[in-house]
Amino acid sequence: HERAGQRRAAEVATAQARATGRIVSGMPLLGVGSLFVADRPGFDLLVRSPLGWAALAVSAAMAVAGHALIRRISEVDP
Repeated sequence: HERAGQRRAAEVATAQARATGRIVSGMPLLGVGSLFVADRPGFDLLVRSPLGWAALAVSAAMAVAGHALIRRISEVDP
């Protein structure tokens, strides 16, 4: 029972880090969606040019890496 209590306390303590990981993962999608709404020519440049594809790929890779690092930091061992 004591170990289960400690695990719950650790999960509560790391809840903010897990929420941050979800937010970091969603930010690139929100940015692309905002670009679509606010600046259609800029969005077209992003999705129709090799430079835009490279920017999207780098952004996706950084979002995945950020999510993985935050998840690892906030991991609670049994």
